[in-house]
Amino acid sequence: AGRDTELTVGAARALDRPGQAGLGTLRVECAFTAPLPRKDGVSVEFRSGGRDGTGWREVTARGDRMTLTRSDVPQRSASGRLTRYPKRLLSAPPGTASASLRITPGGPALPDARPGERESGVASVLPRGADRWAQALTGLVGRH
Repeated sequence: AGRDTELTVGAARALDRPGQAGLGTLRVECAFTAPLPRKDGVSVEFRSGGRDGTGWREVTARGDRMTLTRSDVPQRSASGRLTRYPKRLLSAPPGTASASLRITPGGPALPDARPGERESGVASVLPRGADRWAQALTGLVGRH
């Protein structure tokens, strides 16, 4: 028995980047915030609207000033936040189009960027860069 919460867009941009096999990619980066409905934590569900077609679909979740008490997606990106694609996964790329989390307020802050991420200009979003979704959740929880 959940309820919808209105998201506020803090920033957004689109990047045209080269992909694998000469194909282009469009990376959309968005920062969203929303009020945290409860101090004891909330369940968060994500479902991508863009499930059709070929492509690498990856969703990750990390806590920034919040704690993930349950998650069905990994904390680390197999593709370095869509900056490199492991050869072992190219024949069957990830197709993750949803995530289910339980989050509670409080926890350590994430560093601004991991080594190598700042140079690539990568932040991320959904469905082509799922870490921005995690950052959106960070904004949701971290401000309360």
